[in-house]
Amino acid sequence: MYKGIGLVIALVGASLLTSGIYSAVLDLIAFVVLVYMGLNHKQYHRGKQTKEQEAHLAFNVKKQRNDKLDITP
Repeated sequence: MYKGIGLVIALVGASLLTSGIYSAVLDLIAFVVLVYMGLNHKQYHRGKQTKEQEAHLAFNVKKQRNDKLDITP
């Protein structure tokens, strides 16, 4: 992720030093890299969820004691 951010910063920096079509192409490439990083990050976190995390409720019924409610989100 840090490499991607560094790449985007380098592309935008190079875009500031150029003009015309080169600047537009560098901005487009930086935008595509950001979109790719966003989609890749979203899929990475979606794949790490387990069934227990998906079925997590506001009231944790499995681990509560008889006299106490666990109301942690």
